[in-house]
Amino acid sequence: MIASHPSGRALGVSITRLAGVSEQAGQPTGPESCTACRGTGSVISNLGGEPHQLACPWCDGGGVVLPGHDAQAHWRAEQGSDER
Repeated sequence: MIASHPSGRALGVSITRLAGVSEQAGQPTGPESCTACRGTGSVISNLGGEPHQLACPWCDGGGVVLPGHDAQAHWRAEQGSDER
């Protein structure tokens, strides 16, 4: 999109619309992609010394951000600790 002055004259400035944001008041247009897995729903773990693919713990494999989701909760439960 090329910006223009109210007089109609082109300003020579390029404006890029952000993905996931509408032009009306910056309202979100849909769910936000998970940044940990880049929206794929899976990550590669090297835990145990060998790489293996598993469901992304940050989005539970859905590929989108889950509001209020705690990806570390299962580790705290296994260790019997609620420290944050």
